[in-house]
Amino acid sequence: MIYLYENDKFFLDYLIKYVNLWKLQNKDKEIIKQDWQKIVNKIKEGKAHELSEGDTFYLGACRKGHLEKPREYSCGDIPAKQRAFSFKTKFMKTIIDELQESETLIKDIDELKTKSFEEIVYNKFREFLGLNTTEIESKLGVELNKSKNYYEALARRMMGITSKKIEEFEKADVKLKIIRLKHNGRPKEDMSFPAFKYIEVAKQNWEESDFCGQLETKFFFIVYQMNKDESEIIFKKAFFWNMPTKDIAEAEKVWLKSKDLINKNIYDSFPKKSENDVSHVRPHARNKEDTYEGLDGKQYTKKCFWLNAQYIQKQIEEN
Repeated sequence: MIYLYENDKFFLDYLIKYVNLWKLQNKDKEIIKQDWQKIVNKIKEGKAHELSEGDTFYLGACRKGHLEKPREYSCGDIPAKQRAFSFKTKFMKTIIDELQESETLIKDIDELKTKSFEEIVYNKFREFLGLNTTEIESKLGVELNKSKNYYEALARRMMGITSKKIEEFEKADVKLKIIRLKHNGRPKEDMSFPAFKYIEVAKQNWEESDFCGQLETKFFFIVYQMNKDESEIIFKKAFFWNMPTKDIAEAEKVWLKSKDLINKNIYDSFPKKSENDVSHVRPHARNKEDTYEGLDGKQYTKKCFWLNAQYIQKQIEEN
């Protein structure tokens, strides 16, 4: 039963929007079992304090009672915040949307009984490693339009997907990110996130902030590398990634400083790349008229949080 939550209403007065019988698919069940095992293993290893929504695909270990102090537990020396098993928001949304316009990546459910979800995905890319884009198209028997989303479309084709949405990625809220490297292995650019609204950042605390949620997402990096004169680009690797807890803590410092500056109505001194190894803030606008309102009522150029290119390079080298 899906109801419309309205903060100012008594819960018995909520409007019921959707009612239906639903049964968990066997394929989803196998992925959820793998997610459950990852969470349990991390707890057994004494790393419950490092649990993140980005660790898993469909089943999450969501925060519960974020105002409560971290608790001690038998397997670990470091207390951890209370968490609960939950289906991820995007997983539930795809159930409601009935997976419109998405295509399944796993055709044979039995594969999940002998391989992890990650292994199945990686195997789809294995035959394309080291090939340039022309060779990949030839191997696939396709000729794609060289549009803005060409490299993402090519990655989906390597996975055997022709639609814009991948069912399993939609359910798990996996963000597919294209990274292009220069010939020396350095990413061509930093990685941006959506522009933030100054007034919203001022009201949020870190754990409920948009940026924290974005960093705790699971990513799927598709890495291409250019040759020296940029006349050719090859497929280098593909891997799932979620940001380590210690790096999220570094990004939190950037967010906290940004929030402090906004509350002081200072909009021209946000953290630079030289101040933090992980993240920084800089403009993310189409032009000088592309703005958001500040706490003082004035308009300021849109900005966003970025992951540093050097940090991304390190993640690629280590995965």
